Amino acid sequence: MVSPDRRQMTLDEPPAYHLLYAKSPYMGSALKLQCPYYVEDLLNGACGIWQHRNAICLTWFCKHSRGQVGLTFWRALQSFLRQMEDALSVWCLTQLEITDESLTAILPSRRDKTVFTPQELDEVVDEKAHRALWGNWAGREAEFYRECGRRVSALSAERALEIGGAEAALRLRVARRAYRALFLTDLPRAVRPGNFRFQLLLTLLGVILLDPSSAPWAMAFTGGFGIVAYFSHIIQREREMRSFTHNGALSRFYLDALLGLIPARMHGAERAMRREHETLLTEWMRSSFDTWRLVVILQGLSVTLYAVFSIRVLFNYIARGGEASNTLLLFYWTLNLPVLAQALFGWLERYPIMRNRAPCACSNRSARRTRLVK
Repeated sequence: MVSPDRRQMTLDEPPAYHLLYAKSPYMGSALKLQCPYYVEDLLNGACGIWQHRNAICLTWFCKHSRGQVGLTFWRALQSFLRQMEDALSVWCLTQLEITDESLTAILPSRRDKTVFTPQELDEVVDEKAHRALWGNWAGREAEFYRECGRRVSALSAERALEIGGAEAALRLRVARRAYRALFLTDLPRAVRPGNFRFQLLLTLLGVILLDPSSAPWAMAFTGGFGIVAYFSHIIQREREMRSFTHNGALSRFYLDALLGLIPARMHGAERAMRREHETLLTEWMRSSFDTWRLVVILQGLSVTLYAVFSIRVLFNYIARGGEASNTLLLFYWTLNLPVLAQALFGWLERYPIMRNRAPCACSNRSARRTRLVK
């Protein structure tokens, strides 16, 4: 059949089906609007063009995993693929021997989509129009499609986008943006501290509403836990820098030993170098051990104290006749407070680094803009 809106050599739905499809939203539900490519005799009912399905069949779904975000992506991808289909179809016409008379019948015209000829409505082939449309390819329609498929399959992605032109490039840009939004599940780094503060505030508010008498102690222990985590991170980083320094000294020692291996053996300095290496290695191991021992002691002590406090809050709540349905919720919120406080104080520790990086990023961006303007 000839497409009613684009007079090209395409396998399209019958005109009567096209009219019903345009005026009814029940495609797939009513038998009259069953997919025209559905073949009942194929595997007890299957798609007849599945291996060569078009952009609409490739991107249409009943439901989407991310709701409106998923729908936006698949519609953007459908728009891009349809543009590529049209562009590659026209490109195939330029590569094959198409007569001028056939091009006149093939190229798009401003035809009313709701007006069809009697032959089209009766689904009867108009031999005269068919010969005018296919030209020297009349009678070799299957060969024409195979040749188009062979030429398009040989194209690289870059060449296909070049054929698609500026509109295809823009639609691809929109589809890529929708794809990134589809997998955007985390908050940006700059917004995460606000998220931590918001969660911490709501959790504290929940503890206050459930057990007002324990709220001051909960806030005090949460703040203390965050402060301990903050200073333990600082101490841990300082000790880690010491370990990194020893590690760098060992690496340099290995290089010097390899470069001066023959002179060291000639002068009998192997034993002295070995003692120096053992001294550095021992200091490095001791520094690493001291670092992790201090971190484990500080964090273990703070976690133990807060766990004891949480259990005491829970037992006091039960002893005062608290509702059984809120007991588990209070215990969860109480245990969640130190985790949020630790995350918030950890971000505060990294804040100076982020603040120092921001001017550098802005200056680099302004420099690039200046070069572009020049």
